[in-house]
Amino acid sequence: MEQSISEEGNVDQQITKTLDTLITTDMSTLSDKRLDNPWRGAEAFHFLLLCQGQLNKGEWDAAMKTSMRLTEYESELGLKRVYSLVALASF
Repeated sequence: MEQSISEEGNVDQQITKTLDTLITTDMSTLSDKRLDNPWRGAEAFHFLLLCQGQLNKGEWDAAMKTSMRLTEYESELGLKRVYSLVALASF
C-alpha cells in the first residue's frame, strides 16, 4: 500500500499546518504569567498548609514567619486569605 506523491504532499501539508497551529497557540499562551513558573501555585499551597498546621500545633512563632512568606503569593492565594492568616498568626 504505497501512497502516491500527491497523497504524501497532502499529508506533509496537514502536518505542517498542524505544527504551525500548535506553535502559534504556544506563543499566544506565553503571555500568561501563570505559565512562567508552574510550580509557584504548588509552593503557595505548601506554605498555606504548613502555616495552618503550625497554627493547629500551637507553633505561633513559626506560623507567623510562614504567614509572612505567604505575602509573596498574594496573586495565587488571594489577599483576604493571605492577610487573614498573617493577622491570625501575629495575634
